[in-house]
Amino acid sequence: MQNANLKNQNDNVKTENSATPTVAKSKQITVNSKQVATTATSTNPPIVKKIDLVYLKINSGSAAGYYQDSFISGENAFSLMQRMAQKYNFTIKFTDYGGDLGKYIDCIGSLCRDNNYIPGVPYYSWMLYYNGVSSSVGASTLIVKKDDVVEWRYETY
Repeated sequence: MQNANLKNQNDNVKTENSATPTVAKSKQITVNSKQVATTATSTNPPIVKKIDLVYLKINSGSAAGYYQDSFISGENAFSLMQRMAQKYNFTIKFTDYGGDLGKYIDCIGSLCRDNNYIPGVPYYSWMLYYNGVSSSVGASTLIVKKDDVVEWRYETY
């Protein structure tokens, strides 16, 4: 039976344009004190690409949670909500009032807004928050930017 020994030669570190170093390694393979092969390898650290994300937070009901997905330029909060519902398997119901009023969220998961407003009685509805602040525009008008948090809170109106 032959004994195979693996010897590492000197490791050389090269830097190009002050970038991440490239490490070049060569290995000499010997069998019974005879060199049978020399191999050379280079390794570069992996390039990490930042993925731009957007976040959706739902505070109540069966769909409550904190969700994330990739950012899509020009997407509005309503489209983001639809995309997240499909990806994370929860339902939404909405009413489309058209024009400037746009779409109004009626239900997220199994939790729906109150259908009848009675003066003096708390009226619960889904309220839109954008980066922690109550939105002054509707979900179909609000254009989302990277790293934004779109939040739906079930609260009294």
